[in-house]
Amino acid sequence: EDARVRLSVYNMVGQHVTTLVDRKQAAGSYQVNWNAADMSGNRITNGIYFYRIEISTTTNTEVITRKMMLMR
Repeated sequence: EDARVRLSVYNMVGQHVTTLVDRKQAAGSYQVNWNAADMSGNRITNGIYFYRIEISTTTNTEVITRKMMLMR
């Protein structure tokens, strides 16, 4: 089913770092590459971050949050 998808990254204290995806998408599998930069294009430091995926259809919204480690 088509859905509105938003993929955002947050730091350890819950501050929004960047949004990687924010659009309506058809059903299927997708891949996103991230250059480890914030919204201003500044490279962020190594550490623990959280990504949050919000998937909204006409009848339901699902939110998934997971932890990730950035290492260069």
